Amino acid sequence: MKLCPTCKLRYPTEATHCFVDRTALISAPDPYLGSVIAGRYRVEEVIGTGGMSTVYRAMGNAGDRPVAVKVFRKELVGDSKLRERFRRESTNTRRLAHRNVIEILEEGDLDDGVPYLVMEYLHGATLEVVLKRAKGPLPIERAVDLMLQLAAGLARAHDFQVLHRDLKPENLYVCPLPDGSELLKILDFGIARCLLDTRLTGTGEIFGTPQYMAPERITSTEAGIPADLYALGCIMFRCVTGQLPFSAKDVTSYLIQHLREAPPAPRSLNPAVPADLDALILQCLEKDPAHRPVDAHAIERALVMLGTRHPRPRRASGSFVAPTPPARSLPPAHSASLHGMFATDSASRWGRRSEILSQMLSRAFPAGTTPELTGAFGRLRATVTLMSDVHARWLQEQHRLDQLTGAAREAQGRFGRAMDALGQDLSQSRQRTQAALAQATAAEAALKARGEPFRQCHAAVVALGPGAAPTVEVADRYRAAMTALEALLPQAELLRRAQEEGRQGDDEVKDLEFQIDALRSQLERVSQASEAETAEVQPKVERLAAQLAEMEGVLVRAASELTTAMRGRQELDALFRELESDAA
Repeated sequence: MKLCPTCKLRYPTEATHCFVDRTALISAPDPYLGSVIAGRYRVEEVIGTGGMSTVYRAMGNAGDRPVAVKVFRKELVGDSKLRERFRRESTNTRRLAHRNVIEILEEGDLDDGVPYLVMEYLHGATLEVVLKRAKGPLPIERAVDLMLQLAAGLARAHDFQVLHRDLKPENLYVCPLPDGSELLKILDFGIARCLLDTRLTGTGEIFGTPQYMAPERITSTEAGIPADLYALGCIMFRCVTGQLPFSAKDVTSYLIQHLREAPPAPRSLNPAVPADLDALILQCLEKDPAHRPVDAHAIERALVMLGTRHPRPRRASGSFVAPTPPARSLPPAHSASLHGMFATDSASRWGRRSEILSQMLSRAFPAGTTPELTGAFGRLRATVTLMSDVHARWLQEQHRLDQLTGAAREAQGRFGRAMDALGQDLSQSRQRTQAALAQATAAEAALKARGEPFRQCHAAVVALGPGAAPTVEVADRYRAAMTALEALLPQAELLRRAQEEGRQGDDEVKDLEFQIDALRSQLERVSQASEAETAEVQPKVERLAAQLAEMEGVLVRAASELTTAMRGRQELDALFRELESDAA
């Protein structure tokens, strides 16, 4: 298969030049370049490759929004574990609907059975690239701003019971915005796990990146939400110090350090780090998961307070250097001719081309054309007429898909905002409960430590026996016991109140968790209904797109046959220029 680098029309392998403007055709360096995925996304260039997939830039039918299409590697299709991991990226991400999480637009399988994901297209660079360019710590204000966004996106994922399990700067994307601010997106939920999914990671498998791996992830496949918070702590550490909390030459050494060694205080490496940020990072890096922040919402709140004290000044946008150019790409196309048959104006464009070709035939062969050219023009005209109806129906079905997608996104947004509110309430309740339990533990320990005088006095009273006569000695013993008891009463009351607050907190946490579970279930029902409606429309879009692709082939062959027979005639120069200008 060959492609025109100008108008993106697809040609058979034996073709050499585009019929429109004689542009030399190029062999497609990738089998998916120029193809249409899901009946609506024209693949234009390769923008990245990995061990499990290739990522392409594509354009939707309207040509006004680029998307990224991640296609599973064909040679890995038979690996069920890898396919499941690829599928999870969409399953675990689509319903999060958060501005700091990459948006998955749709998923499916290509005609050859290869899975794909369609995602929003991002401009900017990974946080890894940002950190390497900085060659040292980021300014505190910038680091706080970016980490606050990371905590917010992570909180949404955790609220929906999705663990990322591989947080690292390579999986975070920083996008410059027109107002000079930056938007951080969490990418690659490919090895994420939903806590509601009973299909667990295989025994003995360890997922993650050693530099950012929590101790419990090294020793257990059942590591939960705190492991993501540990990785967040490692990322914050690197942002504010310019280096990782641990340094090693091999994977094993990294794992041992995460398990056994205490990280240095960030302030010891960068005195500009505020004390409260230093404490937050070190709390995230606690070896015991129970000693880390209660959840990502708590980290988000702490960073909001830091951001208030250290606001980030706005700067001119466009400070990022563009990402590394793709390894393989087609030359940039003119926006008006990006999609050939699949552009919104393609029917009218082919109508204009057929009129121009008709005029060419009349001028070149006033006495009548050959049967071959008459047949070619007849096929072109008939296909253009049929195409108009198919193209209109194709656009109509896509409009239905867009409406369903918009309604689903709106619903997910509503659920997400409700989840944020409940999640914040739950987080604060957990913090209060944790504080109450800590206070109860401390009060109990203090009561035990200070209770020895009372126990001795009480033992002296008990030693009198039930038949003790009322004497001054008895009165003194009772008085001493009462005095010792009264000294303990405030501590005992403190313990009682802390235990009561802990019980109330537990009840409040359980109630909020119940509400969140109900919200998740409701979203699941709404999402399933939306996906069922989409599943009815999507095949129609793909069938109509396949018809259009077939028609495109007929039109290209017929137009090529006609222009090849007439090119070079001086009387047709003006019409050829008109044909070429239509592709500009």
